Amino acid sequence: MASSPAAFSPSHRFGRITTQAYFPTRRSEDAQGYDLRSAYDVLIHPGDWDIILTDLWVFLPAGCVGIISPCTDWSREDALNVQTCIVDAQHTSNLGVKIFNYDVNLLEIPRGARIGQITFHPVLQYNPICGR
Repeated sequence: MASSPAAFSPSHRFGRITTQAYFPTRRSEDAQGYDLRSAYDVLIHPGDWDIILTDLWVFLPAGCVGIISPCTDWSREDALNVQTCIVDAQHTSNLGVKIFNYDVNLLEIPRGARIGQITFHPVLQYNPICGR
């Protein structure tokens, strides 16, 4: 029996790897995602991509994943794309956000800029049956 979404409460924790990191925040009490911010000034050339580091780590309990996705207002305004990715309980390194610059102009990402968001979700574990 799966728990209802309202009953799911992951005990995730964020930690700083360096003092450059910004702890994630929610824009409002109703927001589901925690905003991730760049720990460094970054330039992405036209047609190129980079992984923007947050200098944060996250602890996730078993049965929980984090999904990194775009901040909707930022990705609409610029010709860029944030690659969605999954962060699971085994991920212990620096959280990064992969951003593609599809514009003809240089993309400047200043330190502290919102670069994506992370949401937390329960996952169902199962063992697939393989056979003929």
